[in-house]
Amino acid sequence: MAYFPYIRGRQYDLLALKDLAPHFSTPAIPNNPITIIEPVKTKLDDLEKIIMAYAKNPKNPQIILLTNPMVGDMPTLLDIATLANKYPSTVIPAFTPGNSKHTGTALDFLTHITSDDVAIIHDNDRANAHSDNLAIRSAKNVLYEIEVGKLGPAYIGTFTAPRILIEDAFGNHPNNSSYPPDEMFTASHIPPLPIGYSYFGDYTIMRRDYKEGGGKANAVALHVSHTTPSEIRMKHFVSSPALIGSPAAVMYDDALNQLIAFSASPLALNTLGMQNFVASKPKFPGLAKAKQFGMMHHIALRSQ
Repeated sequence: MAYFPYIRGRQYDLLALKDLAPHFSTPAIPNNPITIIEPVKTKLDDLEKIIMAYAKNPKNPQIILLTNPMVGDMPTLLDIATLANKYPSTVIPAFTPGNSKHTGTALDFLTHITSDDVAIIHDNDRANAHSDNLAIRSAKNVLYEIEVGKLGPAYIGTFTAPRILIEDAFGNHPNNSSYPPDEMFTASHIPPLPIGYSYFGDYTIMRRDYKEGGGKANAVALHVSHTTPSEIRMKHFVSSPALIGSPAAVMYDDALNQLIAFSASPLALNTLGMQNFVASKPKFPGLAKAKQFGMMHHIALRSQ
């Protein structure tokens, strides 16, 4: 079953995808995920490098690129559309109907996107979302109906393509020290599937709420997904309470020792992300890199 990771275009997000792209449809990552990217930076050079990395893979992994982002610095629809149009074999342009946070309109999307094949990312079913939704599907061939918000039956009744549910599955905890050792992530991919949906995705080891940076962490938490016969679960390796207030490198090393011990377990999938975690032992790579490694592991695990 195809997996749809929903990625924001922060630096560590994009670096995770860059490192994974050559390995899609190889023994390391047997299946191609269909990656949804919401650009959050006005400068799109790094994003283009990721698209180029995908385009170089002979198995042609696909990117669904949102042209009217809902969070971040709000790059213009024209700039994103121009980038999407350069890579028609790799990029499926997408639009979110009724997105009042961005200046790009459905008319702009129809004017600037040259591809006939598009995706729609559905966030709400307000009146303006209805009109945008109908305008796009009357002029374009919709490949995927991607749901990130709550929608009513009348709105869903307009759908003509496979439905993808993006789950906000990562645990919601007030701070790093609050994570439990292990918790449920999702079981939606296990048959019988929820009625109406063909595929599923998530925000990897992030939540849907978008945050850029943050304050000083009271603890370091490393997040590693693993599977059981009935569900996907999330391990949280949290530095010791005795180390609160210590330098990040010290807390990272404590959490990493726990992760390395788990990596020898039959539950641990030996992914590129896991290998990067283990290899980081001699030198603290930074907390952004830790997020990158966790994302890499999760995408690989869900693409088996």
